[in-house]
Amino acid sequence: MLRSVGGISGELLPADGEPVVGSVRLPAGARVPAYGTDEPAAWVTVRPVPDAGRVWLALSGITARTGLQPLLQVGPEGWEPGDDFIEPTDITGLDDADAADLLARGWGDGTLDSDPEEYALYGAQYGFEYSSWDDDPEWVARFAPYGEVFPGLAPATSGQVPEAEIGRAVDLMGPAHVCLVQASRPADVLPLIGWHPTDLFQTALPVAAILRSWEGRFGARLLRIGPGAELRLLVERPPRTMQEATPVAAELLALSGTWVNPENGHSLRSISEIAPCLVDNPLSGFWWD
Repeated sequence: MLRSVGGISGELLPADGEPVVGSVRLPAGARVPAYGTDEPAAWVTVRPVPDAGRVWLALSGITARTGLQPLLQVGPEGWEPGDDFIEPTDITGLDDADAADLLARGWGDGTLDSDPEEYALYGAQYGFEYSSWDDDPEWVARFAPYGEVFPGLAPATSGQVPEAEIGRAVDLMGPAHVCLVQASRPADVLPLIGWHPTDLFQTALPVAAILRSWEGRFGARLLRIGPGAELRLLVERPPRTMQEATPVAAELLALSGTWVNPENGHSLRSISEIAPCLVDNPLSGFWWD
């Protein structure tokens, strides 16, 4: 488990109001603190923005100038954006994190930083059982064609998704709050705002380390969080063939155990189901129980 301590600075975040960030004029918003603190975790629009995906795309193109990473956020009725900013975590140490090691820990149960005994205790608490490779054929089938050992990181992909397809993909996100987070790269946003999707791991640091690896190999960028423990990525270099998609699907399954198709919201829980959906698809999604 990655651990680090320290404070988070939000000095680049816009002030309350309707700021212009680079060349992008934003609707009314405010600095939103993390739960139980006075320190702003993000600047967030007061209301959901109808064309949020296009705003995200415009803001993503100027991050080198602004030092601010955009993020879309949605939630259920009665929810406030700050409800998801629970425990901001300093990202010192992420440079030394090993995505392959983290995914190998999650292989088979999606816990990233838990061993089977810890997972079994968690299952007993919440009413499900830990499955093993030896006693559950369905469990084995979920991870075919691979076996009990994590197959390792998938090779980097190549070939950029056309700009028009990127636009269509972000339009699928629908209305959402637009957030701005002071960060040097998209993957670092989750621990900096304190997003904590599941009790299966203690902070978002392991997820951030894996997202950093996916940024480099697949051009995957954090796009949206919510509602609840859901996450969406924009993938600029998705797999082009089933041969490329299969090892990528293995990584996705190791991260959360449930991959969500952002096109239709269907939850998929096996490599054989996930891999075909990845081919030429610029969107990827996850859900944790």
